[in-house]
Amino acid sequence: MQHARADFFYVLNDEVNKRKGFISEAMMPILKYGFEVIKLNRMEAFIDPDNIASKCIMKKFGFVYEGNLRKHYCKYGVCGDYNSYSLLNIEFIIN
Repeated sequence: MQHARADFFYVLNDEVNKRKGFISEAMMPILKYGFEVIKLNRMEAFIDPDNIASKCIMKKFGFVYEGNLRKHYCKYGVCGDYNSYSLLNIEFIIN
């Protein structure tokens, strides 16, 4: 594997599906697969600075805040920031 890293992205558009733990439930199998099966060195996530719920998920699973990526994405002609988070293989602890 050339870079040994991956970023992941999730979306829950429907309000009825939010705050039910779906993302928290999915995180451990995703992390285990990435670090143990694919043998990644690093997993990354880029989060809207206003997305408090996703920031909490990152903290819960031990991701480290790396900084703000200014004007990192553009949608419908509007550019916005993303917060960068990462978790390294050596930091991954199975509970």
